[in-house]
Amino acid sequence: MDFMIDSDAFAQASSALTAKCEELENLRSNIEASFEQLKKDWDSDAGRQFFARFENDLLKNLENYAKVFEHMSTNLTAASQKYEEVFRAADAVSDVQY
Repeated sequence: MDFMIDSDAFAQASSALTAKCEELENLRSNIEASFEQLKKDWDSDAGRQFFARFENDLLKNLENYAKVFEHMSTNLTAASQKYEEVFRAADAVSDVQY
């Protein structure tokens, strides 16, 4: 029984996650720039509380999601390479036995 993996699927998933990571980083930068302007215009206690929460919640969460996507992309690439190594080794062993 042959067991195969779709290395193209691994590569596509890894690339898609890398792209999403970049999108999140760009989104985070754009939001941060927009809120910098808003900070200048909204100088009050309520504004400071809002921005403290914004920086602690939204920006950190976007950064964490980007890190997760980057980690998943790296792991998918590594897994694909390891599977290929295992299958090549298995093929080499089966060729020797026959």
